[in-house]
Amino acid sequence: MENNLKTQKDIVIDYFLKNNNKPTHYKVVSEETNIKVDSMRRILGVGVHENTFIRTETGVYIYNSKSEVINSVFFEKGKNYKRSKIHDEFGGNRQKGISNSTTYPLIFLFTNPNSDQQKVYIDKWENGYFYYSGEGRKGDMKMTSGNQSILYHQKNQKNIHLFEKTDDSGFWKYIDQLELVDFIEYKNKDEDGNLRNGFQFILLSTTKKSKIDQQQKDLDESLDYHLNLPNQTERQVTSTQRVGQHLYRKMLLKKWKNKCGVTGSGIVSILKSSHIVPYRDSKREEKYDPENGILLSPNMDSLFDQNLISFKDNGDIIISNKLSSSDLQSLGVNSQMKLSHVSNGMKPYLSRHRKNIK
Repeated sequence: MENNLKTQKDIVIDYFLKNNNKPTHYKVVSEETNIKVDSMRRILGVGVHENTFIRTETGVYIYNSKSEVINSVFFEKGKNYKRSKIHDEFGGNRQKGISNSTTYPLIFLFTNPNSDQQKVYIDKWENGYFYYSGEGRKGDMKMTSGNQSILYHQKNQKNIHLFEKTDDSGFWKYIDQLELVDFIEYKNKDEDGNLRNGFQFILLSTTKKSKIDQQQKDLDESLDYHLNLPNQTERQVTSTQRVGQHLYRKMLLKKWKNKCGVTGSGIVSILKSSHIVPYRDSKREEKYDPENGILLSPNMDSLFDQNLISFKDNGDIIISNKLSSSDLQSLGVNSQMKLSHVSNGMKPYLSRHRKNIK
């Protein structure tokens, strides 16, 4: 009966503690806890990235009793790995450049800068950022499959690991763990020589990103959170010029079709990317979840930010009693306003926002 009151993760932790935290193969843990092998691989794989477990060697784990911070625990920077063995252990597509594991919180990127495919895919390092072309050899690139897994990797709590082709057949050098910070669109020719629309993901080392986040913490309290990326045309003037729009804003522009979710205004330059649950109060995966965002015109954004308006699950506006009739009239706000749509993913965030209405 005791096991029924605990999660499978708790059962695995108890197993290691009762066995003096001896390094143990996941198949042994599976057999002795009566948890299926596939479930055990998932528990331990996710646990490693949550710092609950430590992988000491292939397939062997211990409980991380000290909860020490571990970066890129699976891979050593600069070390060569046989790609087939990576997939044997962690799954994922064995041929594509973007390999999304279905059993571990991992996405593998494979790049070959010396390949003829660079005519179709353009991968490069520039000013500390890695530009990685989306997948798709013919026709316009689409934000589906592997491309989509990269775009939403923060929301889905999946870590990206980059490998580079070596001269040793079948072996790839581990470069770093990366995080997506933006993407840009461009035109190039597909493998048939036809001009097509493509895009490049802009990724940054998680270590470098953490430093940037820390440096900007006190300076970037606005809801429209962004990273300063190097500007190709102005980088010599300053290293902190912003290139394009931040990834989150781009996702919201796409979700709301470049229009304010309430007024329908299509003046993109003035629209604000509003988090429903404020960035500072959101969990890591919530910070980058487009379901936690609304594209709003400036006055609606300010009212929403100050908890003077909110929205019901059907989109109807909720107006604070602190706003007088003259306030509403001067701001162009009325009780008939509503969001153009409310997805199921938005409802939990709106519920949390409504609790703070003044």
